[in-house]
Amino acid sequence: MNLQGSINENQNVLSGLYLKLKKRFTENALVLDLWDSMESDIGQQIRSLKALPPSFWRQLKQAADAPKPSSPGKNDCTTALTTLAAPRGDGLAYDTVSNSD
Repeated sequence: MNLQGSINENQNVLSGLYLKLKKRFTENALVLDLWDSMESDIGQQIRSLKALPPSFWRQLKQAADAPKPSSPGKNDCTTALTTLAAPRGDGLAYDTVSNSD
C-alpha cells in the first residue's frame, strides 16, 4: 500500500473511532462536543489530502526513493557532536551529557 492509502486508512479508522466515542458520551454535552470536533477535524484532513494533486504524491514518492546520503565517518561524528553541543543563539544554557557511570 502506498503512503496516501495508508494515511486514508488510518484517518478512516480514527473517524470511526470518534463516531463510536460520540455515541457513548451522549449524556455529557462537553465531551460529546469534543468528539464531534475531533471527528470533524479528521474529516477536514481527509478532504484536504484528497484535494492534493497527484503530482504532490509523485514528488513525495520520488523524494522517499532518492538515495540517502552516506553515513558519516569517525571524524564526521566528532564534528556533528560539536555542532549539537554548541549553545543556541537565544542565550539559553544547554545540558551536557556524560558517558561516565
